[in-house]
Amino acid sequence: MRIIGGIYRSRIIVYPGDENVVRPTKDRVRESVFSILQYEIINKDVLDIFAGSGAYGLESLSRGAKSATFIDNYSDSIRCIKENVKNLKIDDAFIIDNDYLPALEKLARSGKQFDLIFLDPPYRLDVYAEIINFLINKNMTKENVIFVLESDHVLDIENFKKIFRVKEYQYGKNFITVLRK
Repeated sequence: MRIIGGIYRSRIIVYPGDENVVRPTKDRVRESVFSILQYEIINKDVLDIFAGSGAYGLESLSRGAKSATFIDNYSDSIRCIKENVKNLKIDDAFIIDNDYLPALEKLARSGKQFDLIFLDPPYRLDVYAEIINFLINKNMTKENVIFVLESDHVLDIENFKKIFRVKEYQYGKNFITVLRK
């Protein structure tokens, strides 16, 4: 895997090798996602939930994000994120080694808010609505927040259409849903 654009362009990032546990997002899918986002990354606070290698957050930092917070509870993922952050000499990365709900509760208590949130859980988990509702209810999203959701199926986001503009994209077996306030 590599960083697609920005100041770390073409730099290699390590990822956990067990694809039964971590499913890395293909470079071409990430490239498409960041083409969709374009200039909406600069000076943003990014949250990468179920971070895996940290590719979404690292790509955001490479393209001008102010900070990135990574959440994962798989030890190989945490090791890879730390190694990638170290190799790229990144200062504005925060890594939380915990399950998503305790990690989000901890962040909520800190008062941290985010502009751009990547949500790419293991496909067997259907936690999209739970996490989005939690983040909104705990006031963890900034006014013009953008959610980028990755899944292996079209998501049921009917309830979110009341508060977000929704765009859905398909790249092979990957579905990307972008929610914008």
